[in-house]
Amino acid sequence: MTDVDSKEVPVGRAAELEAQATAWVRQQHFGDWSADDQRALDEWLSLSIGHQVAYWRIDAGFDTTKRLAALHSPMRRQEVTSDRPRRWPFTLRMAAGFATICLVCVAAGTALSPKQKSYATPVGGQEIVHLADGSQIELNTNTHLRAETNFFGKRTVWLDRGEAFFDIKHDDDHPFVVFASGHRLTDLGTKFSVRASSARVRIALVEGAIRLESVDAARPQRATLVSGDVAIADAHSVSVQRKPDLELKREVSWRRGLLIFQRTTLKDAIEEFNRYNTKQLQVRGRDVGELQIGGTFNANDPMLFAHASSAMLGLRFSNHGNELVLER
Repeated sequence: MTDVDSKEVPVGRAAELEAQATAWVRQQHFGDWSADDQRALDEWLSLSIGHQVAYWRIDAGFDTTKRLAALHSPMRRQEVTSDRPRRWPFTLRMAAGFATICLVCVAAGTALSPKQKSYATPVGGQEIVHLADGSQIELNTNTHLRAETNFFGKRTVWLDRGEAFFDIKHDDDHPFVVFASGHRLTDLGTKFSVRASSARVRIALVEGAIRLESVDAARPQRATLVSGDVAIADAHSVSVQRKPDLELKREVSWRRGLLIFQRTTLKDAIEEFNRYNTKQLQVRGRDVGELQIGGTFNANDPMLFAHASSAMLGLRFSNHGNELVLER
């Protein structure tokens, strides 16, 4: 075939590609088609998807025109020509090529779509989650968290309940965002703990900075927290206090399996213990819950805490199945 030379025309110019494809189709249907011509066509088609699409469009148009002409002509017996069998390998290759394109598109869509994973710990359980970007999240007792990332580097976490400590690999272009109790926390390069309940969120910032914003509140609340800040936020307000290092260590002592109390009311200490254990502590009697206690305790040992409380505060305790009762 002499009237088509693909090397003379730059690849990628649609009009010229169609002119080349037209020449190939014309030669294939009206010229003397040889094995060398088929090899040359295959080589031209292999240069790019653009070549294949141009050829397919022109060839399909030719077939349509030929069918329409047949509808307006008297029916007659025709001897089957041998050009169709010669074109089957190309048709199969075209179909396979487009099937591959479709698979690539599906795979690309899957890769670009967000990937969300859920993590949960039971009462008394803890878990460390390692994210692909190098960040790390430690889940405390009875916690449920969802983490989502996508191809473009977006990083989002929902703390549905419980408590978690975040050690975030900072990225100016892809901030790490945590949603908890109706608030959004945006990492500015941080290590921080978040404790979420239905009514409020508590944040203790160990290192770096965080931007805190309410999401759906009628009166939006905003604050920027820096190292040493402890914030409590609900639907109506945000309070921020600077805490000394010792208190910050108490905030995250659960990471070592410990609960640290300093002049803590017995009622509050018991509430904290009950988060970690199915065996629940209770108090009975007037003003017993307002007594204060201090010390470091194993979070998963309520019996030891009951013994220590009774000794330090002059109380007695009784064991009733899944309850330990402290009273005067």
